[in-house]
Amino acid sequence: MQELRILVADDAGVMRHLLSHWLNKMVHCKLTLVNDGLEAIRALHEASEQSTPFDLIITDIKMPHVDGIRVIEYVREKMSDPETPIIVITSVAAPAMRERALQLGATTYITKPLKYYELLRAMLRLFGKDYQEIEKPLAC
Repeated sequence: MQELRILVADDAGVMRHLLSHWLNKMVHCKLTLVNDGLEAIRALHEASEQSTPFDLIITDIKMPHVDGIRVIEYVREKMSDPETPIIVITSVAAPAMRERALQLGATTYITKPLKYYELLRAMLRLFGKDYQEIEKPLAC
């Protein structure tokens, strides 16, 4: 089974911890957790330089320094694999923001509070065919 390399960018430590816990239950993965969009762009650049790109990016929209919209733009415009899936998980429920993020290249847009099954459904949609190991635990 191939290990998924996943970048998680969220300024809320509780959210990073929750995503780390849930993702490790779902798939065999190596997580990189960052506090904001600037750190995300640095991690993306470093991974690209080392030829170890991320298989998935999960980002919030509202973060200090650089927001999630800029992270999406960076991936789609500057990365060697601009098709890398991007899941946005955010408290911004405004339809205009959702539409903008999806138009710029986000693959999935989920509003907080995040539910386990929403993340599971997104992961199955993105990786279910290739990663049959994605598990659906009875208790979260």
